[in-house]
Amino acid sequence: LDEVRYADIILVVADASDSEMREKILVTEKILNELDSTDKPRIYVLNKCDELDNYNLPQISDSSRTVCISALTGKGTDELLNIIDQELSKAKKTVSFLFPFEMQSAVNSLYENATVLNVEYTENGSLVTAIVDEKCIGMYKKYEIE
Repeated sequence: LDEVRYADIILVVADASDSEMREKILVTEKILNELDSTDKPRIYVLNKCDELDNYNLPQISDSSRTVCISALTGKGTDELLNIIDQELSKAKKTVSFLFPFEMQSAVNSLYENATVLNVEYTENGSLVTAIVDEKCIGMYKKYEIE
C-alpha cells in the first residue's frame, strides 16, 4: 500500500453487486487517508454493473469520478480509459529545459519518463521541450526556461 504515495491516480475498484459496497469503500478511503493520499485524484470503478437493474449508479463522492463497468462484457471500459487519460493529462505540462552538455543523462531520463516533443542542440547545451509531470518539473527545476 505504500506505493499509493507515488501514484498519479488511485483507482478504487468495488463490486457494484455487493450489498456492502459502500461500507467497503469507506474502509478503503480510511486506509488511503491514513497513507496521506488525500491529494491524489481518485476514480471509483464499480464492476459488475451489468448485474444491476440501474447501470448508472450515483457518484460515490462529490469530489471524485465514478465509472460503472462490466469486466465480463467490457461495457464502460472505454469511458474508464478516457477518464484516466483526462486525469493524467491534467497533471502534465509542456515545459522547456536547457541542459548543459554534461547533463545528457537528464535528456535520456526525459525520453524514458516523459513525452519529448523537441530537442535542439545549442552552444549552451540541449534545449528540450517535453510534456512532463510535476515530479520531472521538480527534478529539473533549475534547468527550466521560460
